[in-house]
Amino acid sequence: MTTHAEPTPHARHLATDGHPLAWQRLSALSGVAFVPFFVVGWLTSGGNSPHYNAGDQAWTNWGHDKQYKGRISAFAMLLAAFIFLYFTGAVRSMLESAESPVRGSAQLARVAYAGA
Repeated sequence: MTTHAEPTPHARHLATDGHPLAWQRLSALSGVAFVPFFVVGWLTSGGNSPHYNAGDQAWTNWGHDKQYKGRISAFAMLLAAFIFLYFTGAVRSMLESAESPVRGSAQLARVAYAGA
């Protein structure tokens, strides 16, 4: 006679890799969260700079006028980079867990992570 063990309440909320399902959803949504930070960083990054042979005063005025946009751009791009790194790690672990039962290696996961 075979008995079917009911999963514990804690185990119902875990995925096959041992992480909670909420964390897996969060890691999947991190790819979506990357986009607004990247767009904000891209759009606030300087813009129309003076001609390369313009005078020092023109470059100084441009730098003074754009200093806060530059800070916002740098911070947004930094956040976007960390979020993208987290997302690529999540993609790698998903590919590795999907490929390991089939072949026993994680070659596709390594290539996808290196490509990102």
